[in-house]
Amino acid sequence: MKEERSLSLLQLMVNEGLVPSPEEEENRKTFIEKLKQIVVAWVKRVAWQRPLPKQDIAVSSATLLTYGSYGLGVHGSESDIDALCVGPYFATMVDDFFIVLYNMLKSRPEVSEIYCVKDVKVPLMRFVFDGILIDLPFVQLKVLVVPENLDILNPVFLRDIDETGWKSLSRVLANTQICRLVPDLKKFQSMLRCVKFWAKRRGVYGNDLLKFDFDWHNVLEPFPYTKKYAWFLKIFLSASKQDELGDWVGWIKSRFCCLLFKLEEVQGLCDPNPTEYIDVNIADPHVIFYWGLQAGKTNAIDIKSVKDVFWRNISTGYQGPFGKIELSIVKASQVPKSAQFDTLSQKRKKACWKMMDYHQRRIPIYLQHVPQYIVGYVSTNGDPEYPSAGV
Repeated sequence: MKEERSLSLLQLMVNEGLVPSPEEEENRKTFIEKLKQIVVAWVKRVAWQRPLPKQDIAVSSATLLTYGSYGLGVHGSESDIDALCVGPYFATMVDDFFIVLYNMLKSRPEVSEIYCVKDVKVPLMRFVFDGILIDLPFVQLKVLVVPENLDILNPVFLRDIDETGWKSLSRVLANTQICRLVPDLKKFQSMLRCVKFWAKRRGVYGNDLLKFDFDWHNVLEPFPYTKKYAWFLKIFLSASKQDELGDWVGWIKSRFCCLLFKLEEVQGLCDPNPTEYIDVNIADPHVIFYWGLQAGKTNAIDIKSVKDVFWRNISTGYQGPFGKIELSIVKASQVPKSAQFDTLSQKRKKACWKMMDYHQRRIPIYLQHVPQYIVGYVSTNGDPEYPSAGV
């Protein structure tokens, strides 16, 4: 029975597209190798510009270390990639990484939508490479040769790293330690894929797992937010152009922890539903979040002061065109029907958990017998797309 349950869960993850196909895996490996070659060529160019002795130029090197979902081996077919650019002692962040490497990447035909995010705790470049979104921070090691198969836990490579470098390294170090310490990596990866999927569907309410007789589809049903909470914080994000929305939403989401801290400071419990919704009555490109609020303190919230504090946090460091953000308190009854997944019967619901393509215009498709419920979108090229509810 235990083995059957495990197999049923693994099959569910495959059916939901959580496990990339062998072809997709091979494509990502090829992509990483191409990016590594660019980074190595960049270091050679920087070494020549210094100029360093010929023998030093010949042996100088850099590499990439992946982390996040890809580094842990739990990425999906549409996941982005987090990769740390590890350079030698003579390559600087300000001049060489953000100028020389930036220009090299920008000139490549595979690269688009590239920009630098500098005024943050972990400075990085963000770009799309062969259709995959990349976050690329940088760390400088006090060595001339950075091995391709770098052991980042080796103390030899961790000497005299500055504070920014340590912050850039922290996630790579954490990923590396996890992969080394877990006794069965394959089982850990399967478990983590499931937990990530469940967390997106259920809002990270772990006790619900104990209430079902291992019916995986029920466990992974969307969490009934509008039944649990009477009041919500409505977060409305919009941009003037569709191709600007993705970067704007990504920037705001990266700062959500600051908004959450402020809300819990002034009103107590706040449940940040990660689902992204669309109001079909609004023409401008946008997404909406609804966060559940603790009953009893909602009327006392000074939403303007919350917004002012959050705006100060998000107004520094963003490189793209600023969009709009509106915060308001709404009742559960004011949440649009299309956002109330829990109000429909199981037979009428279709779970929608594909990452939204913000750069593509979409036409909404409604359920025939429940006209207010969006079941998906048709993109301009005619392919059906499901609305996003991911993080």
